[in-house]
Amino acid sequence: MNDYLQLLRDIKKDGSNFVGRNGEVRGLFHQSMSMDLQFGFPLLSTKRMTLKTILYELLGFIRGDDSYIRDNTKIWDKWEGVLPYTHLAKLPSIIREIESNPFSRRLVLSHWEDPWIFGNLDGFALPTCHFACVFNVQPDNLGQPYKLNLSFFMRSSDVFIGLPFNIASYAAMLEIVAKYTGLIPGTLGYTGVDCHIYTQHLELVDIQVMRKPQYYLPRLRIKNKPLMQLEPEDFIINNYNPHPAIKAEVVA
Repeated sequence: MNDYLQLLRDIKKDGSNFVGRNGEVRGLFHQSMSMDLQFGFPLLSTKRMTLKTILYELLGFIRGDDSYIRDNTKIWDKWEGVLPYTHLAKLPSIIREIESNPFSRRLVLSHWEDPWIFGNLDGFALPTCHFACVFNVQPDNLGQPYKLNLSFFMRSSDVFIGLPFNIASYAAMLEIVAKYTGLIPGTLGYTGVDCHIYTQHLELVDIQVMRKPQYYLPRLRIKNKPLMQLEPEDFIINNYNPHPAIKAEVVA
């Protein structure tokens, strides 16, 4: 996760300050990074992350069940309305397509509800921040499907609070799909357009970047269960030794 910590440093050092919809931020345009899950699961260790909460949200999105998320977490309490990621419920279709056509270049999940098409989005809790992801299968030396990669894209990225959560969530999705397709989890890619830190969090960023991440990444294991029956307790994380949590207020 050194690339993530460097992104925090880059925004703080080189970013521009401006006032957005919900407060002052310091931001950079178009940043990206990649993480190889063969070296471990990218769960941030320079502050404690609650994987159970991340998984409740992810599994709720996969099921297309808002109430599953709201009943088990508080992360969306500041936003009323329909949660914006119901298109993740199409994940079983992606799994079937990978099984039948693994080298397809159309393994896309799009979460964006275009206001120009749907009119205003007043019924949604928030327009989608991570608006699309694309799966990709790479072959082994014999040309057979071997490694599964995933790249996700964010129009707006709260790098200090939100991005570590998003990275862990998409890494878990990559692990899930790899498991159910019999492939090896490969590279997780991230691309952010508006990458920012709220100025009220800049001092907390200083604390985080001074901490040393654990050398070896943790490992994630998923129990053998049908996809739609998975619960957070079915995900076992090993060798996770984080620094203490850094408490910060989410800016809604």
